[in-house]
Amino acid sequence: MLSSEDLRVYGSGSLNLYFRLPPDVSFGSRTLAPFRLNYELARWTSGTRGEMRIRLNGEYVTTRPLSAASDQEKHSTTIGLPVDHLFAGNTLTIEFSVEGPQLAGGRSTPEQAVLRDSSLDLSALAHYVEMPRLDLFANSGFPFTKFADLSETAVILPHDVSTQQVSLYLALLGFFGARTGYPALRVSVLYPEQAAAAANKHLLIVGGADEGAAPLTDSSPARVDQSGIRISSRPGFFSFLPLRKSADQNRLAADVLTADPAPGGFISEFASPFGRDTTVVSFQARNPSQYSELEHFFAENTHLADIQGNLSLLQDGQLHSFTLKAQAYSYGNLRWDERWRTWAKEHYWAMPLLLLLAVVLLGSQLNRWLEVRARIRLESHC
Repeated sequence: MLSSEDLRVYGSGSLNLYFRLPPDVSFGSRTLAPFRLNYELARWTSGTRGEMRIRLNGEYVTTRPLSAASDQEKHSTTIGLPVDHLFAGNTLTIEFSVEGPQLAGGRSTPEQAVLRDSSLDLSALAHYVEMPRLDLFANSGFPFTKFADLSETAVILPHDVSTQQVSLYLALLGFFGARTGYPALRVSVLYPEQAAAAANKHLLIVGGADEGAAPLTDSSPARVDQSGIRISSRPGFFSFLPLRKSADQNRLAADVLTADPAPGGFISEFASPFGRDTTVVSFQARNPSQYSELEHFFAENTHLADIQGNLSLLQDGQLHSFTLKAQAYSYGNLRWDERWRTWAKEHYWAMPLLLLLAVVLLGSQLNRWLEVRARIRLESHC
């Protein structure tokens, strides 16, 4: 995880450890991921004391005390990193705060080193993720970057492609290459009417989604027409309930669409209508200038954290993200027990209904058993 040389701090100071995780790694019911931190203290004289503070992606995790009795010895401590703060790209900050007489007297400066055999334990974790997830696309380019050469990616460009659309397309390829460290050599470029021929590939659409590819337009959570951007209505079985999260998200998205100024473009993600377990990410805008605005986010790596859910609306230079009703799909596999825990966590509201159903079924069976027993006893006395 670390470089070939140990990372050292002289006196008080901090250092950063940078690491990436597979975007589809699943922690299941775990809340902490064990990080084994190996470190060394040197030139710590009598009376020196200090502490080591740990932060993950800017969030405080824990503090560990340090003492001069540990001079010249290698030490190891296990730190539980909260999985809610682990992303595809991570920064672990280790801050050393040292106090002692040698600092005031000008004698030798204490030295702390994080050893290169420090590691994050990801053993026994499954690769599983539920889609759509625009945040994974914005952070790591997933699922397009699953293959570094983008051999499972097809880009859909309109016939009358504009300069801004080509520029956005090239910026996205550069964005993918920065995440994989490899050039996009095997990406396919198609016209909208050829999208069905790429049924086994993930589709990246840059404009022109309505040109000869109606299934793509129908599957998207939003579309662009002459009157502006519209949300595709997909009422669900429980959509009539006023407290449903999807209903709230639809209302919030509708508020942005009716605001002044109105959104000029969007990024959406949805299941491909042409292939099983393949994804479509679509960039659509009302005019060429808004394609340049969308390009800015990915070319400059700015405000990518604002891209979440399955729809991000571009309004006045800002992105507003929503999770609208959409077809759910997944990549990877989970054990049945982990799958059950994941389902129960997301559908906690269904637990009382399941318990009620179990009580009714158990009660009916118990009542039937009691009737049979009573009949047998009555017959035995006749």
